[in-house]
Amino acid sequence: MLVEMELPHLAQNAVTGRVHGSSLLLIRQPVGTDEGTGLLLKTTDPKEQRDVVAKVKELRAQEIANAPKLPMHVAKKVDPSAVKGNTLNLDGTKVSRLPDAVCEMVTLTNLSACNNALKSLMPEVGLLTKLLSLKLTNNKLAGLPDSMGYMHQLQLLLLDDNELRSLPNGIVTCSSLKVLDVSQNKISMLPFGLYQCSRLNKLTVYDNPLMMPEQVISKGPPGMLKMLKALHVCNNTGNCILAGMGLVAVPPIILTMTAVTRLTLADNVISRLDGLQMQTRLTSLSVARNRVETLPLSLKALTNLTELETSGCPIVSPPASVLGLDGPAIVGYLRAKSALMGDNIESMFRAFDADGSGTINRTELQEGLHLVDLQHRRLEIEAVLEESDEDGNGLISLAEFGDLILGLFKMGAMHEQSLDLSGLGLPAFEMDFAQPGLINTLDLSRNNLTTLPSDMPLLSSLHTLVLSHNAIEEVPQSAGLSTLTSLVLLHNRIVKLPKWLCARHNLLALDLRNNQLGGLPCEVGGMTNLVDLKLEGNPLQMPLKKLLKEGSQYARAYLALFMQAQIEGLLDLNNMALATLPLEAELGQVTTCLLGHNRLEVSPPALSTASFLQHLDLSHNNMDKFDGNIFPHITRITHMDLSCNRISGMSRRIGHLLRLVNLDLSSNKIAELPASLSSLTSLKLLNLTKNDLESLPSSVTALSNLESLVIEFNNLWGLSDELAQMVALQHLSVRANNIAKLPDVFGVLNLTSFDCSRNPLQQVPLSLGSLRSSLQDIRLDRHLHLDDPPDVIIARGSNALLSYLRRQLDATTSAELDMSRLQLASITVPLDRIERSCMGLKVLDISDNAISELPRTIGADLNCLEALVLSNNRLATLPVSTKHMKTLTALDIAGNLFERVPEMLAFTPLIRFLNMDRNILDSLYRNVVTVASGGFDDALAETKREKEREAATMKKKGLKTLIQTKVMDKVHAKLKSSNRSKQVGALFQLFDLLELRISENKVRVLPGSISKFLHLRYLDMHSNELRDLPPDIGHCTSLTHLDLSHNQLIGLPPDIGFLVKVKLFNISDNNVRRLPEDIGNMTSLTELNFNNNSLEFIPVEIEGLETSLKTLHASGNIIRDPPFEILAQGRDALFTYLRRVRNGRMSRELVLIDMKLENVNFNYESLTVLTALELSGNQISELPKELLILTNLTILKAPGNRLER
Repeated sequence: MLVEMELPHLAQNAVTGRVHGSSLLLIRQPVGTDEGTGLLLKTTDPKEQRDVVAKVKELRAQEIANAPKLPMHVAKKVDPSAVKGNTLNLDGTKVSRLPDAVCEMVTLTNLSACNNALKSLMPEVGLLTKLLSLKLTNNKLAGLPDSMGYMHQLQLLLLDDNELRSLPNGIVTCSSLKVLDVSQNKISMLPFGLYQCSRLNKLTVYDNPLMMPEQVISKGPPGMLKMLKALHVCNNTGNCILAGMGLVAVPPIILTMTAVTRLTLADNVISRLDGLQMQTRLTSLSVARNRVETLPLSLKALTNLTELETSGCPIVSPPASVLGLDGPAIVGYLRAKSALMGDNIESMFRAFDADGSGTINRTELQEGLHLVDLQHRRLEIEAVLEESDEDGNGLISLAEFGDLILGLFKMGAMHEQSLDLSGLGLPAFEMDFAQPGLINTLDLSRNNLTTLPSDMPLLSSLHTLVLSHNAIEEVPQSAGLSTLTSLVLLHNRIVKLPKWLCARHNLLALDLRNNQLGGLPCEVGGMTNLVDLKLEGNPLQMPLKKLLKEGSQYARAYLALFMQAQIEGLLDLNNMALATLPLEAELGQVTTCLLGHNRLEVSPPALSTASFLQHLDLSHNNMDKFDGNIFPHITRITHMDLSCNRISGMSRRIGHLLRLVNLDLSSNKIAELPASLSSLTSLKLLNLTKNDLESLPSSVTALSNLESLVIEFNNLWGLSDELAQMVALQHLSVRANNIAKLPDVFGVLNLTSFDCSRNPLQQVPLSLGSLRSSLQDIRLDRHLHLDDPPDVIIARGSNALLSYLRRQLDATTSAELDMSRLQLASITVPLDRIERSCMGLKVLDISDNAISELPRTIGADLNCLEALVLSNNRLATLPVSTKHMKTLTALDIAGNLFERVPEMLAFTPLIRFLNMDRNILDSLYRNVVTVASGGFDDALAETKREKEREAATMKKKGLKTLIQTKVMDKVHAKLKSSNRSKQVGALFQLFDLLELRISENKVRVLPGSISKFLHLRYLDMHSNELRDLPPDIGHCTSLTHLDLSHNQLIGLPPDIGFLVKVKLFNISDNNVRRLPEDIGNMTSLTELNFNNNSLEFIPVEIEGLETSLKTLHASGNIIRDPPFEILAQGRDALFTYLRRVRNGRMSRELVLIDMKLENVNFNYESLTVLTALELSGNQISELPKELLILTNLTILKAPGNRLER
């Protein structure tokens, strides 16, 4: 068991022993204490405790016996009896070590031992935890113990004028420290954790070799502690942030830290970045907003750098085009530039200048030349030196040294200089080199260059320029240097070769591959020295075979074509008039082989060696078969084009091409396909156009991943239901075949385009309508003359046709057929088929078309119909068969040409909604025929005979049941001669009618049978020729909407007042002269409109509508009462006036005070009972003579008006 003690102790007297098998730390007991005092043991065993105490006493006795004797003057000072208070002063005692007794004075608060010879402090000094002040000035201290960190109350620590090289890390826990003086020592760096001493307000560090910038030190404790904190964080995380500290250079301490990965020096005044190359782990460096003008080439060592921030710096080198790149690219640029001798002249100069004098003498030059192995060119060098030594003093300055190096290079004494700036992503190339004339090879490939700078001639020694993989559209004229022998421009966007380039007769090699050249200037033939010209990958229009005859260089280019195929994998021999594959063609590494538009009669056997082949084009040749033995050797192929040959069949070994995506077999003579074709599960595009297929092979319909199938110009007689397996199919074209019928399986497909034009189609399946959401293009012949859909729909294109079919398809499930707005001239839809599919069609909407006639059997076909919408067509009559639509509840024939009410309404009593707006009806009556008794029996006999004849005819046509409309027509004609007729209301049977619209017709009379419409809620007869209303209209007590506007009414029947549910009543634009008083009973009215009539008076009974009536329209009349000024004041003034008049009639006293009246135009005939009339507070200027009618009037008051007399 470990025994822990809290007693002060001396390290040299601590021993480790064993007591009862447990580890013990034994520490001596302070002098002058009782036995066991201050000893804390973490043990409950009494025997262990006694053993420990005994051991301590033994050590203490031995220590006292061996301790050296202190000088008398020192012993007196450390004698506890001589210590005054808690302060101990040992200044000038010349002690070389602190007396042991001092460490036992645990209550000391002040200790001074200045001007002594102390070399070190014992660790036990940390036990003086109550110290507030510790002065150790002018000693020989070389180090301090970490135990000083226990002095948590220490406020002042003077360590100046010693030999300290560092401070203990433990000092950072002296949290109360306010003053620290370490001046005149040998300290190179303060502990990073010192920033934790937040109370430190005075820190003296002068005369120390501190690796801390002076500008930071000058800011005192805040500046130094801020930097120490940053370094502390950096030490733990690798992220060093020294922004905004006023630094003028990179702090030296940074260069000694090995774990820095991110360094931020932004917002300082740093002008040079020397030494940063040592931080090879840096991934991020920010020197933004400093004074840096040049990034040193030494930064090339920062190979891990990914981020470099230089914004706000006046950097001139590298140029801005480089600074805009990412970190690795900038480092790559610096690395490339550092390889140039011209940009390292300064470093070379320093290497030659052995004595550091700033000049190179002859001796130093000779020694330096020996080092670079140029001593054998001494005489040549001396000649160059004489030219370079401008002042003739025999000493070479830095500028003269640069001229010397340039001269050596030109005379061939120095090696060639290459600058590789490839793959950096440069947007522009700028001349940023001390000696550009030393560069002879420049690689700018794989950048983003569009042109070159105008100062390219400064590269006076350049002979090779590589500009491949850029975005150059025009060969820059600055690239045409007179010294250039090789120019590489492949993978650019050059569309034209400039003529001036052809004048560069010193050019030996020119690479223009993979550009956009459409031709070559004729001047190319004059480039006699050009031995290497590469033009592959250009859309050259000139036949290559003719170009080869222009010179030998083109023959070499032709041969290079095959060599390059092994490198790039592309062999393009299209349109070469080849009868066989050239012997030079080695296909082992070829991935794309283009042999189209040649004269091949058999598949080249060499294809068996093309194991990496992915794309094969053998189109437009003369092959009658393709060797199936080749297929197992080209299993990587994805695209194969065998179109425009004479192939009659395919080998079953085609099943080996499991990666095949695109197969074009068009324009051949194939009559059947092998079953193994179904194994091509990757196939997405298959073209079988112009072959001899008579049916769609099952091996094709089994291709479940196929997306495009083109089988145009074959002999197909139809498509099988197996087409439903092709769930991935998007494009299907069977144009120009013999297909008469399509399978009804399109509902499970996802087609986006379907071409079935130039086929003798007899039927279009409704399932095509289910593709309306996906199918974007469908093509059928415009003049198929099908029963349905009509040609007019097909001619309108995909959307119209699909909509037409989709509507029919939807009707089979919804029982609602909407054929509106299709511009149809007739109904071709097989209504009987749809009726059977949906078990009874409920709604038929054929509105907004151009239909003039309905199918004769429509009533028989749709005997379950509930709603028939025929509005906005050209109908004048309805077939007789519509009488059998007994279930019809809604009929809309608005916007047609009906002159009479359809007779079918006498046989469809369930109709509740009837719309006959916008026709040319002139009467709502119909003739009821009474058959004469003499001809009735003959008519019945004739009817029976006609029925039998027509039934026999329909049976032959396969129709089981049919209403014999023809028979009925004949019988009707026969009875017509012997009938008697009378007029009755044409709508009298519609007892359940809820809504009736007959607006914009020519109806003159509303039949009295309207009174039978007890459930009628909506009646709209505006814009007719009505002159009056039947009195029985008051029986339509369910009406809520009544519009009689734009007629010729001259009055309203009193019974109108019974329409108490009417909310909107419109009689505007008539000739009504008087409103019945009963109108006041229409207490549900919210809107009343009698604009543009001939009314002179508004009955006071309207006052009873005040609570319900919201809107009243009365303009366009000649109303005298109420006066105009009352009407002009609005609704409230009107009802106030009417209420006062009504009350006056009852009380015989009419009070119209302050009503703003200007004249008195009352309906005097209704006021003859008045005995008193008060008109005060108005604006009346004259009283009318009509007042004399009021013979009972005895009181007339009119003060406050404008009366003159």
